Amino acid sequence: MRPRLSTTMIRLALTLALVLLAGWLVPHTWRQRRLFYRDFTYTAAEARVLGRFPAALQAHGMAAWSRLDLAAAAGFFRAAVALDPLCIDAWLELAEAEAAGGHPEAARRVLTFTHGLTAPVMRWKWPQTLLAHELDDEAVFRYNADFLASRGRKLADVFNLADTRYGGDPAPVLALLSPAARPAYLEWLMRWQRGAAAAAVWEALEAEGGADPSMLLKYVDYLLRTKETAAAAAVWRRHTGSAGMTNPGFEDEGSGTGFDWRLPREAAGQWQLRRAAGEGRGGSHGLRLSFSGRENLTFHHAYQIVPLTPGETVRLRWWWRAKGLTTDQGPFVEVSGYDAPGLNLRSPMLLGTSDWQAAHLDITPPAGCRAVVVSLRRLPSRRFDCKIAGTLWVDDFAVEAAPGAPPR
Repeated sequence: MRPRLSTTMIRLALTLALVLLAGWLVPHTWRQRRLFYRDFTYTAAEARVLGRFPAALQAHGMAAWSRLDLAAAAGFFRAAVALDPLCIDAWLELAEAEAAGGHPEAARRVLTFTHGLTAPVMRWKWPQTLLAHELDDEAVFRYNADFLASRGRKLADVFNLADTRYGGDPAPVLALLSPAARPAYLEWLMRWQRGAAAAAVWEALEAEGGADPSMLLKYVDYLLRTKETAAAAAVWRRHTGSAGMTNPGFEDEGSGTGFDWRLPREAAGQWQLRRAAGEGRGGSHGLRLSFSGRENLTFHHAYQIVPLTPGETVRLRWWWRAKGLTTDQGPFVEVSGYDAPGLNLRSPMLLGTSDWQAAHLDITPPAGCRAVVVSLRRLPSRRFDCKIAGTLWVDDFAVEAAPGAPPR
């Protein structure tokens, strides 16, 4: 009998313990559910019940903030960081509440503390940058803004905020940015058409040797788009040494930007444009344009922008040859003004088959024309047999002094 009674007592004790545990787990599970789903009622009673959970106190602080009860919000945030000193979000929210409540020194102390704690951590850099701007903490602002920009994070936000802070002056922005972040700042200025500021940043990049080839092309393209042709030509000449045609013999692959050749590949099997090794004059590289004979097409796709001096007559010279070019409308070279009207010159067309021959156009840019567009073109034919076939090669472009003009 006694062993059976002992077993029964043990079972009763275990059952009672489990019932008590279940009774404890019900309110605990209810609290955990609210914490997990953040399903808060934001009442004073709930705040007392959940007063040992930093996440709940932080949520109640945000609710008080939304009601503009700054003192209550600051109290909740203080309680949250007291329970969890590493809750950086609650620290920053406390700083915001202190600043909004008219206690900037307390807010600065919190910002300084969190900045020291998280200096190498990306996660809180943007809110700390905003807070540093609001509190006029220059050291923290400069560190965090550069931390973000030099790592390519939130670039537009950082540059907008810095631009606002310094009244559009690029000098203090350049001073806070490390060299790795300055090219991105230049791109941001170009995107917003900030020409004078972009020029100042470009000069700084040149001075420190940070003007890499890709940024050179972007900046020269920007200057050309905004019709700052003289400035674009000066930058191009300084970095490439080219004062006339760039890559005149097609010996380099070319960039397709700036003052280099724009050479698209082909258009739906109608024509094909290639930089051809061994097909230029003397076995060098040349440009080959092949027509398929399927279309009566307009061709205007190969061109280069060339800087010139207004009023100074020059001669554009090139060499070309043809094989089996059909129809009455063959390829020709056209020169037109890039940044001013009043100039349009066309060479004779090349037709049929011919060996290498020289051709030229004499150009006098009108007033205000600081660059011309040299393009290879073909116009549609109006005849019945209008679908052009055959191949054209061009090579060795040059801009030189016109006969009787002083040397360039």
